[in-house]
Amino acid sequence: THSQSARPGKPCMPRVAPSPFKEETPWRVALGERVMKAVEGTVLEEECGGFELFGDHVWCLSVMKEKGVVGLSYGIEERDLWSEKMSNIFKMPTQLYDCFIPPPRSPPIAGTAPNGTQSCRNHPGHCYETPYKPFRICLTAEEKVISGRKYETLESHLEGRSPLSVHLKIDSEGTEWAVLERFLASQADQDKVRTLE
Repeated sequence: THSQSARPGKPCMPRVAPSPFKEETPWRVALGERVMKAVEGTVLEEECGGFELFGDHVWCLSVMKEKGVVGLSYGIEERDLWSEKMSNIFKMPTQLYDCFIPPPRSPPIAGTAPNGTQSCRNHPGHCYETPYKPFRICLTAEEKVISGRKYETLESHLEGRSPLSVHLKIDSEGTEWAVLERFLASQADQDKVRTLE
């Protein structure tokens, strides 16, 4: 296993002293402490029915087998392996959001990647066994249009969803911080999210 890859168990995280940050934002400190608590590895493999490992992800299988869930992925670029894993391993429908990548460079955003039409086991490229929906929309803390690009809020995408029904991945080149700040201010929205990556 690569030393930087995820694996089950307690992480080896040496304390950094002194802190590299000039200031501490309370909500960021709280989020960091929640993340550290989540990665401490207190759930045993037997309790999960096994783990699925991929890159820097460790998924508890029993949590990932729920029905009636959706994967929301923000920041797709050319290829989004996270949403492909959600589709192909966990048979989860996904919604893909990116307003920057030109569609010709991203088969999923262009809607040209196989979309619930075939097995992806031996497919060499982008492929989704479970249907996905692409959106030319970016994520922000407040709905707006900037330079012709549409931005929507996470809370609008979580609206009407049931508790623990969303697996969420946000990789939006820094804009996620304002989104996460609003997300952490809403217990109702937090209650809808089963996993956050």
